[in-house]
This record gives sequence, structure tokens and C-alpha cells, in this order.
Amino acid sequence: MSTRRAILCVDDERIILTSLRAQLRRRFPDDLEIETAEDGTEGLEVLEELIADGVEVPLVISDQLMPGMRGEEFLAEVHRRLPDTLTVLLTGQATAEAVGQAVNTARLYRFIGKPWTEDDLAMTVREALRAWNQTHQIRLRDAELQQAHKASLRFVPREFLGLLGREKLVDVRYGDHVEREMHILFADMRGFTALVEGKGPAESFAFINDYMQLLDRSIRDHHGFISNIEGDAVLGLFGGTADQAVRAGVEAHRELSAWNTRRATTGEAPIHMGVGVNSGPLLLGTIGGEDRLQCDVVGDAVNLGSRVESLTKVYQTEMLITDTTERQLTEPWLLRRVDRVRAKGKTHAVTLYEVLDALDDERREARRRTADAYAQAREAYERGDIAAATVGFATVVADDPTDGAAWLHTDRCARLAGTELPEDWDGTTRMHRK
Repeated sequence: MSTRRAILCVDDERIILTSLRAQLRRRFPDDLEIETAEDGTEGLEVLEELIADGVEVPLVISDQLMPGMRGEEFLAEVHRRLPDTLTVLLTGQATAEAVGQAVNTARLYRFIGKPWTEDDLAMTVREALRAWNQTHQIRLRDAELQQAHKASLRFVPREFLGLLGREKLVDVRYGDHVEREMHILFADMRGFTALVEGKGPAESFAFINDYMQLLDRSIRDHHGFISNIEGDAVLGLFGGTADQAVRAGVEAHRELSAWNTRRATTGEAPIHMGVGVNSGPLLLGTIGGEDRLQCDVVGDAVNLGSRVESLTKVYQTEMLITDTTERQLTEPWLLRRVDRVRAKGKTHAVTLYEVLDALDDERREARRRTADAYAQAREAYERGDIAAATVGFATVVADDPTDGAAWLHTDRCARLAGTELPEDWDGTTRMHRK
């Protein structure tokens, strides 16, 4: 914050300027610089120099009747450039029109008639400085509050507050909550511990922050926001369309691929990430005690979204979505129906879709090439024809050895071969962990 302050005096008579300078220096010897100019044009030039040097100008005193730019016109221009600066019109022939114009356009604090007394001048300047200081302090406090509010939004997203019906973090109360239908994206880095092994704390934090910025851009660019960060795991929420959530996950993988290309030039290991998307109702609100609150989301849809993300490791793929999300998509995404699962303690099964758009070109093309064979093998598996399913999945992995879902089903078929399937068999996998 600047510690230099100046008063600018403008008059076309040198004797007047000399008198003003002498009296002001006598009454305000230490805390103010006194600058002078002989007409409005020169006054604006001096003003611009002060602004460029970071000098605060709380007060400008100007004669009214000057050649060229009149005093009220000059002060109006001062006000346009420095709205907080107070102005004083110095004149012996002030008309009501001139004073009114200065009041309306130049934030005129007072006009002083010629000749003036030094006491009158000092009192006017002192009161003007006091008024300017009060306004200045209020503006500084407002700016600090705005900065604090903006800083708080880095911990609690503006979107979260908006969903709670609050404008500011200080308005959030214990127990605030709201139920919303949303699209939930979970993203988690693979092998984070190994990636930061041997790095110092500063380097590790820089690495994770680069990763988080990548995710934040992808989520925000598609009208979502990050609700929670736990280590290297991120929960993103989307109140718009399912396509926006899926697009954010796909774009995050593309950004990650570009980052891996840059990392490879310095011999660094590639980063892998799993993304799961689910849609459904959730409760969004404050959790904790009276003195320690955390904004969070809870609900079965959130729990399932987290589980879907973790299943990307099981199916060895980058991105999975549920049928609840798939049914709400309107864009032509490349999807593959990979499995049907029932979460522990749940009665309804969930169909999982692999988002092929999130894969690299080679694996995406391979999945498209084997799509029909995989679908036929999966249909055989669901109707209990394990022999046909075994042959079908073997055909898929022979063509595409990177297909984790096909390998998983091959292992399942091997375990089921020769066993009697239950009467209610429909190919649904029961998940034994939450």
C-alpha cells in the first residue's frame, strides 16, 4: 500500500500557487507532498505522473477562471480518473452554475473564495483529508473482505454455496442441506505413492497441484465444480447434463495424455487415472459440529459413483459410467456395455459402460473392432451358455490383449465351467465389497 500522498494545486497565477504551497507546507509539514500546475492541461499531466508513481491524491485544489480548461471542467476530469479524490474550487467570482457543475461532476467538497485566510484553508484541507481517510479505510476494509471471500471460495466452491442458497461462506449454518439430482464424477490417480517416491515435500505438492489443476480445468470447462479433494482423489459435481460430466472425464484423460507426452521427454513415468460417473439424487450440505464444519455430499448415488471409479482398476480401463448416466446422454459417445453388477446390500443391479472416447487411439480402435464379438460373448454369458461365452471372450482377447473386461470374463468363465448355475442366473456379478 502506498505511503506517499499529495495535494495538487492548479492556478494560472504563480503568486497564488506560491501562497498555497507555503501555507500548506506550514500547516502540513510532514505527511503531504504539495504539487502545483499553472493550467488544467498541465494539472492532468502532473496527476498522471503521480498515479504512475503510485502516489495517492486525496485532494485537488483548482482555480475556476483559467485560460483553456475552466476549473470545473478540470475537476470533472480529475473525478473521472480518480473517483475517490475530493476537490476544492478556488475562486473569487464563483457562479451558481459553475459550483453546481462542480458538485455534480467533480465530487466538489467545498469552494473557497479569494482572498482566503490561512486558517480557513487549513480547516478545509484538514476536514477534506479526514473525510477522504474515512472513505479510504472503508474501501480498504471492503477490499480485504472481498479478498477473504474470494479466498474462501478456493476452499468452498461458489457453486456449492449457490446450491445451498447462500451467497457468502459466513452465511452457511450448521445443518444447512439440500437435495439435488446431479451427475457425480470420481477421479483417482493410479499409483500415486510410487510416482512421488523419492520426491521431496515441495516437489510432491507441486506434482499433485499440477494434476489437480488439470482436473479442475476439465471439470470447470464443462460446467461442473470440484466438491471434495482427498489426497489424489477428486469428486466433481455437475448440475447440468450427463454429457457435460462425461465430456469432463474424457477431456481430463486427453489432458493427461498430453501431460504424459511432456513427462516422457524428461524420462518421467506416465500417470494413469480412473474415472467413474454416476447420476442420481444426493444430499449436499454441512457436516460436522458447531465449531468445525465441512461441506460434503452424501447418498447412495455418491457411494455408487465412488465404487464405479474403483472398478476401472478391475476392468483395466480409464472410464466407466452407470446405466443411470448412460440413459441421460444425448451425444453420440462411443460406449461399450461391459458388465452388470449388484452392489453389496442392494437389490437393484447396475449396468456398466466403458467410455471408449477416454482411451488412446490404438485401444479405442481395438475395442471398436471387437465390439460385436464382445457383445455376443456377453449375451451368451448372461443366458448361462458358459461354453459359448468362453469361446467368445477368448476370441476377443486374442484380437485385443489389452481388453481388461474380456480377460476378466475369461477368468469368470474358467471358474464357472462344469458348475451348475443358479436358477436365477442372469450374468449379474455380486459385489462383495462396498
